[in-house]
Amino acid sequence: MAHDDIYKEHYFYELERRESLNNSLSFPVGLITLIASVLFVLSEKISAPLGTAELVMVLFLCLCAVCLVCATFFLIKAFWGYTYRYMPLAAELHQYKVDLFRFYESQGMSRPLAEANASDEFSKDLDFRYAEDGRTNSLNNDKKSSQIFRANSFIVGAIALGICAVPTHVALSYNTPEEPYRVEISNLEDIAMPKDTSQTSPPATPPAPVPAPAPQHKPQMPPSRDVREHVDPPKVR
Repeated sequence: MAHDDIYKEHYFYELERRESLNNSLSFPVGLITLIASVLFVLSEKISAPLGTAELVMVLFLCLCAVCLVCATFFLIKAFWGYTYRYMPLAAELHQYKVDLFRFYESQGMSRPLAEANASDEFSKDLDFRYAEDGRTNSLNNDKKSSQIFRANSFIVGAIALGICAVPTHVALSYNTPEEPYRVEISNLEDIAMPKDTSQTSPPATPPAPVPAPAPQHKPQMPPSRDVREHVDPPKVR
């Protein structure tokens, strides 16, 4: 990397880092959803009155839920609330360079000298803008990375607490007595006294359906259904 491009390279590096940090948010969000589903399954074994095993399991599940809430809070802070700075539009930069050239030319400088001074000052200002915007974006990325690290730390804690609750869940599953099944015969009389169906007349044959009248005009293909993406479909009345 050339020395003249160090500010430009740093500026674009921070933009790429921003995209990488935003893309990394999808994995912890999926983990939080998965852990929350496991917590719901584990909580189904808890029933009153609470014994020692149930109390231990409730403690682990509550701590795990607190970790998930904290992780969600830091993920939200990592996603919202950041203002990144971008370079001016190319047309504006071009107009600025042209205005510099016209300014130096109006000062009585020759055309080559005015172009040289304009190019030199434009390069210095461009490097300064790259450096300032890169600094702002770098600070934002540092804060975003810190929030993601905190969220991941709480997710690891939630996983550890969930693993601690699994043995208690297994113990409760083996110690819970199975409920007896109740079998009730509701048609005992029909089984003991079968009905005499020898005198039953056969069912009447239903009349043949009347064919629909033929259309007077040639039918047309029904129109297509237009569904616009990301828009609520119109209500059918």
